[in-house]
Amino acid sequence: MAGPIYSATNRIRFVDIPEKYAIPRQYRAKQSEVHTHVVIYAVEHYKDTKKFRQKVVDALNYLTYCIMQNSLPPIEWNPVDPLNTMPDADMDEVKEAITSFYLTPEAIEWGLTPKEEEIDLRSPLLTVAVPVTKIPEESKPLPRQINNTLNRPLQEVRREQKLEPRKSTFATPKEDLYIQPPKCPRFDINKVWMSQMVGGDNLVIYTTLPEIPTKQNEVSITTNLARMTNEELLKLYPNQVIHTRHPNLYEHCKDIEYDEDLGCIIPIEGFTSAQVADNIIRYPHLFRLRKESNGEGEPTKFFSTIEISGELVPIEKVWDNLPESRIIPRDPEFVKEYVIRRYLLEEENGIRHRYHIVGSLDPFLTLFMSFQKYIERGYTDVIDIVKQCVAGRIRYKQSRSPILRRIEEARTNV
Repeated sequence: MAGPIYSATNRIRFVDIPEKYAIPRQYRAKQSEVHTHVVIYAVEHYKDTKKFRQKVVDALNYLTYCIMQNSLPPIEWNPVDPLNTMPDADMDEVKEAITSFYLTPEAIEWGLTPKEEEIDLRSPLLTVAVPVTKIPEESKPLPRQINNTLNRPLQEVRREQKLEPRKSTFATPKEDLYIQPPKCPRFDINKVWMSQMVGGDNLVIYTTLPEIPTKQNEVSITTNLARMTNEELLKLYPNQVIHTRHPNLYEHCKDIEYDEDLGCIIPIEGFTSAQVADNIIRYPHLFRLRKESNGEGEPTKFFSTIEISGELVPIEKVWDNLPESRIIPRDPEFVKEYVIRRYLLEEENGIRHRYHIVGSLDPFLTLFMSFQKYIERGYTDVIDIVKQCVAGRIRYKQSRSPILRRIEEARTNV
């Protein structure tokens, strides 16, 4: 039997397993999919015990075995609860079958934080099992029997088990992350989400399709977060880092700290570079923001002015007097970045402004990295983060909808 790829002297980071596990290319897409369920669960329920780590490793190895046997996991396996629904298996036979791809707890660099409170698996959001296609009885592998499929053509095994061809894994398009809706939005005209007669106008908002978003830009005014399972939520993460800021901010600049994923981390007096970087992670995409006028006129472009001592001042008039201007390029995109980052950081640190953003702007409105990347940077509750994304997008769009505003004003004035 070939020696193990991973060992105590050549370990793999746990959160990297879905993307970097060294399985042959033909199995990689399915491996990444099923191992992701185990990684997510382990991150959220981690216990710093040998028993828990062994249970995680057994699940990973058994799923690898299923993949390399060109068979699906057993029908009772639930991806939402991937450890406790794992069937009994002879791990010696699994080890013999997957040979060098077999993992041990010592071969993994865990780096996880123990969780004191377990998530209640009886919660409606967590008990919805993701459908798993059942393999016909005549083609299911026998329990504890190693089928000799490793050297058989993949196409032949798929035909025998009546499985659909595996789809290729493509990089997530940047358009999937846009705040704007898809170019051709769809609605269910037979399903009214809200309607109201206002000033002789019949204002109607129809339910947006798909009702369960499959990408971030499909989240709409009518999206119901409570109906989404964890499985559906996790699919909203991109599978790569996507640069969502202006391209100028991803160019190296003298005296400005740079991060390959985040770009330029501009200096803002009173805040550390770590605070600015955190702000970029939580607010990576600042799209068409406007500033309230407090009854002093129409809202203006947020970036054109800066609030100083409760007064709005055109940014070009004070830029050269700001200490950061000696370092930050006098570039429109850098100036815009400075104005909004300074506002957000000050608000979060107790400095209240007189002139606010029009509409809501919540953290994690845009998820621009894979969930593994968020975990690497210390943002380990990836389910909560994606829920914030969906809830934030719903609020963002509802707070800027002129139709919804008219309806709500009419109802308030009744």
